[in-house]
Amino acid sequence: MNPRTPLLIALSLGLIACDADAPSSDARVIDRFALSPGSQPVGITVDQATGQRFVLDAATGIARLDADGTLTNVWTPSIDAPITVNDLCAVTDTLFMVVGGGDGYMLDLDGDRMLNQHFCLEPGFME
Repeated sequence: MNPRTPLLIALSLGLIACDADAPSSDARVIDRFALSPGSQPVGITVDQATGQRFVLDAATGIARLDADGTLTNVWTPSIDAPITVNDLCAVTDTLFMVVGGGDGYMLDLDGDRMLNQHFCLEPGFME
């Protein structure tokens, strides 16, 4: 089995599951060629206002996932980025909260496009 098959299945289900109004016969899938060799997809999020989906790839950054399954890169991490991001949440279609290295960062695509520390994660806090 291709090592990316489980991810493609999960992202395809995400296309349907994240859209409450999507018909059960929704045939939208991610173009299997959109993910380049070496891709490390680690997260998917939806802008609740627009329904736009985004995929976070640890290696290449954030890509917009279009209805036809194509991925368009909207942000690439800086080579000297202090952390590797491993999860994200869309606040709007240009404002994201991303997590990496035990901290949370705000990423404004309309602003400076840099990771700005916004909160921290404290393991065991809720125990």
